[in-house]
Amino acid sequence: MSNAIVLKGTLVSPTHLELSEPVTDIQGDVEVTVRPLVETNSKPHMNLAEFLISLPAGQRTAEDIQAQIDEERNSWE
Repeated sequence: MSNAIVLKGTLVSPTHLELSEPVTDIQGDVEVTVRPLVETNSKPHMNLAEFLISLPAGQRTAEDIQAQIDEERNSWE
């Protein structure tokens, strides 16, 4: 891919890309890779363990949870 060039553009619609400068050295079919120049996700990423730790403590007791599990198991045929 020795003819590859990199330039900026604007994604005007899902199927229309407006380039910041003309491309005169390449003709015919091309391959386009689109990546944002600015971060679009303003929320910081959190791993699963951090998310679980951030949740508020539950109000159910271990006995209550075990009773629900036992009730469910007893309903099986």
